[in-house]
Amino acid sequence: WQNVTKTLLTGVDILKINVNELKTLTSQDDMLEAVKRCFDTYPIRMALALTDGSANAFLFTQDHAWRYRLPDIDSVDNPIGAGDTVSAVFCCEILKRTPLEWAYASALAAGSASCLTHEPAFFDPTICEQLKSKIEFEPIPF
Repeated sequence: WQNVTKTLLTGVDILKINVNELKTLTSQDDMLEAVKRCFDTYPIRMALALTDGSANAFLFTQDHAWRYRLPDIDSVDNPIGAGDTVSAVFCCEILKRTPLEWAYASALAAGSASCLTHEPAFFDPTICEQLKSKIEFEPIPF
C-alpha cells in the first residue's frame, strides 16, 4: 500500500489492504469516507477488500458493500502472513469464478486458519472449511 499511487492511478482490478492502510492512503479517518475517496481517486475495477485483524472485514464494489464477522479464534499461533493468505485465496476464488462475496468469505477463512499455525501463510484446508462455515456476512449500505 506504500508507494503504489502510480500503479493505483493506472487502475487495478482488486485492492486488498487493511483498514489502517486505507486510512493512511486516503488521508481519511472515517473508514467509509476513506473507501469513497479511494474509489473516487483510483480506478478500482472489481473490488476493494479490507481486513482489520480479528475485527470485521469489508468488501466493496462500486455498487455493493458487505460486512464480514470473523469467527473467534481461541489460540492465535502466528498472524504473520494472514493478510497475504487472504489476498492469494481471494484471487484464486475469483479465478474459479466464485461470486465475489463468497470468494472473500473463503479468503477470510483461509487467513484465519493460517493464524492457527506457526508457519506463516500456511493453513489446514479442513480447519479453513470449519471456519468458513462460521463466517457471517451481510450487505451494508454504501
